[in-house]
Amino acid sequence: MGHDVYCALCSGPLNLSAVTFGSRKLKILRKRRKQVAKEIRARIKRKSGEASDAEDEDDDDEMEDADEAVDEKKRDVPNPFAKQVEPSWGDTDDEGEDDEMEDDYEASTSSSDSESLRSTDSDFYPGGIADVRRRTPSPDPRTLRDPDCWSQWSELSISESFNPYESKYKDYDTLSMDSYEECHAYDPEKLQADEVRWLNRSRALAFNPSASGVTKAFISGCGRYDDYGTFSVRKPGQDPNDNHEDDLNCYHAYNPDQIPCFPFHEECYKILANVLGYEKYQVIDKDVLYAVMTAHGNDRGLKLPYGEFSGAEQFWECIPGEEFSVCDPGPRLGFEDVLQSMLPASLFDGLTRSLGLSEKVRHDPWQIVPYDVLLDIFEHVGTGDVLALISASTHVLATTCNVAFWKHMLRVRILPWFWELNTLLKNSTLPETFDYKGLFVWINNVTAPEYGMEGPFMGIANRRRIWQACQPLVPMYKHKVAPISHAEPEDEEAKALLDRAESIHMPIVSYPLLKGATTVSAQFIRSWHEIGHRACLFDTYWNDDGALVGIAVTFGAAQRVLGSTEGRPGLQLHIDAHEWIQEIIVSLKDCNMFDESIDRRHYRTSLSHRESTAGRSYIYGMETTLWGTSALSLYTGSFSLPASPIWHNNFYKLHTFTSGNIGYDGGDLPAAMLPHHILLWSETPEALRKVRRISAFNVVAGETSSGTERWPVPDLLGLTYHRENGRGEVEHANQQIGTFGPVPCQAPEWREEGWWDAKKWVGEDGKPVKPLNRSDLNLADRFEPLNEQQMLHFEVDGAGGEEVTEVHVSEDFKAIKLKTNRDKECYWGEGRRSQWYSKVANDEEYIAGLSVCFGRLGGYSLRSKMHSHWKLSELGVVMARRDGGLWQHA
Repeated sequence: MGHDVYCALCSGPLNLSAVTFGSRKLKILRKRRKQVAKEIRARIKRKSGEASDAEDEDDDDEMEDADEAVDEKKRDVPNPFAKQVEPSWGDTDDEGEDDEMEDDYEASTSSSDSESLRSTDSDFYPGGIADVRRRTPSPDPRTLRDPDCWSQWSELSISESFNPYESKYKDYDTLSMDSYEECHAYDPEKLQADEVRWLNRSRALAFNPSASGVTKAFISGCGRYDDYGTFSVRKPGQDPNDNHEDDLNCYHAYNPDQIPCFPFHEECYKILANVLGYEKYQVIDKDVLYAVMTAHGNDRGLKLPYGEFSGAEQFWECIPGEEFSVCDPGPRLGFEDVLQSMLPASLFDGLTRSLGLSEKVRHDPWQIVPYDVLLDIFEHVGTGDVLALISASTHVLATTCNVAFWKHMLRVRILPWFWELNTLLKNSTLPETFDYKGLFVWINNVTAPEYGMEGPFMGIANRRRIWQACQPLVPMYKHKVAPISHAEPEDEEAKALLDRAESIHMPIVSYPLLKGATTVSAQFIRSWHEIGHRACLFDTYWNDDGALVGIAVTFGAAQRVLGSTEGRPGLQLHIDAHEWIQEIIVSLKDCNMFDESIDRRHYRTSLSHRESTAGRSYIYGMETTLWGTSALSLYTGSFSLPASPIWHNNFYKLHTFTSGNIGYDGGDLPAAMLPHHILLWSETPEALRKVRRISAFNVVAGETSSGTERWPVPDLLGLTYHRENGRGEVEHANQQIGTFGPVPCQAPEWREEGWWDAKKWVGEDGKPVKPLNRSDLNLADRFEPLNEQQMLHFEVDGAGGEEVTEVHVSEDFKAIKLKTNRDKECYWGEGRRSQWYSKVANDEEYIAGLSVCFGRLGGYSLRSKMHSHWKLSELGVVMARRDGGLWQHA
């Protein structure tokens, strides 16, 4: 069953249709408020350890009478922060657009609600307190073409008939507060219609490894959550790194070639900017933020302290009493004036009076702690703990009983997120007797995001909650943003070079992705004069494990470093003037997916895996594909010319197939991590006559069934061929790709069934039983490589003019068919495939070989809880011209 995902910063709904308002009928309003009050009392008693059902019943009887007397009066009290208007849920900026979205909402009758006075275009108030330290340096924001720097279509259109104040259920379903709809609906008297509209402005922070610039992260266009963990982008964004995909996977992607995104509300992103110390959200380093969120992420959200509320369950639940969790946290126009009118009168005559408690205290262990040490301690504890300590210690109480301390507390703990209060204090002249401690305590109480709160401070309370939730992101962001900040080029020519440079693709070289990893960049060339008239040094740096950690280029005394120089220097290369680096080839270690030391007692079943509906590209491009050694030195059209890799070779042309119907398993690796190998059975047209046999290593990995019929499921693990040598003898070619065993699936005990019962994993002593390991099978003693029982051979009479002219592969890449010009055919892999891709050679070309990737795990053992081998995952056909000429690649 699915589980909704929510905003990464506030854990709120990403679709306005999730918000439901209850009935306005007085009887139901009274019952709803009575239930909320009852729950508040129950929570207080749970905290104090008390419990008395009898008291609750008495209180309920009293409240019901009281509610009837006051409800009519409360309904007539105007909200001082909003004026009564007819709400307009249409989108004047997008009239006629997104008509398909109107079906997302149920039609209902309109009603009169309040209109928020906050300005959606206003920027954050930057704060004017001198001693509030910025958490990060604030660079100058880039100038964008619209003042809000989001798309001009920032808000999705809403059906004019949608009105959250009217239930979308029939009256007979909501006559009782005991109905599910009313128990899961917000109080329509506590929350105004426009105070939830901010939920309709959502975007996602995503990552595009193929972006052309040095930065790869981007902010998507406006969209909504669209079930099954998907954020649906409904309007285009303006970020140059945008990959323009309509559907983005939130937090976790089951397809290893897809990179997850982090959805958020625009208002939450602005709050995050202030938390990070920025006045403008446009200057947030998106690459760093993406890395930070990745480090804090899990399958359904971020591990952040979102506060105490219950709405973010499997599906969003509108809990009465939690209206604050969806109330607009943005700035409210004119709130300062109303706030001033609400300040308690006692604050304006707050003369400090001695309580005379010191002589009554026999021992106070805090008495030895000086004031400056107390301030240091307070920096590491919450506001509640600070107030509790002040109440518990007369020394701390006396030490903090001064205006300077409470002004400091306001500046540090309240004003950073309560911008309206900051403005009020700056623009007001307060008496010398003003009680700043009382102001602090009052603000701390009325803005606490707690169950049952109501009134004009709900939006501020929600902002405070979001502010606190974002705090864990700050330390890692601060740590990463300074070291990897992109240095500005020194002059106009350097800037011009950087602006015109492209970063074609950023492949994944480690999997699973390291949490918190970030991208880095360096500009090696800053003028054409440098490479035209100056020599340079090229250096590499390696850690103790032999991994590359840095690359550096040095012109004169200036070293320009990509990565780090903290490692063992490699062999230094001198590059003469008029020469420059053409390519850098990096070798990667093979992925070890068969490590017996991994704890295999806990695993996910296939029920948690999801089949991809979108096709996966075979390769991003010749240069950006990971190639095996078989693709590095190929014939170039003349034996007098040096061999060259497939991506620079014009003698061969690669025809690829795009996989479009593959179900992804949790153990699958990204395509960028999987090497492609070349099996070349005919380097030249003349070599076609030497081909005698093409062979496949085909291992049965399991069984499948349909009704009462069962049949084996073989996997294709390796390919090789035989040819005729110069003496007329047929011999095995010195080339094979994939694996030819032995593999665990060849052992019958590896495929034993009946191990699904969890009890069989527990011994008589109750301890877990050790799973079957590969090393327990003694494969080397039982099976030979290229075991004939698992080999399938396709005989080809090359000397008689027979050759492979057609290659067919099933659309799920589980089977291959080869066909010759004599209508002979072979079939390798899983049977009963119905959909096929094909490549047929024409008269001017011939099939010289295959490009194969063995990149999917196969032969899973329930007894071992491990896979047996790598199997076929992608296929291409290597073509050459019959006249021996070169291809003209585009």
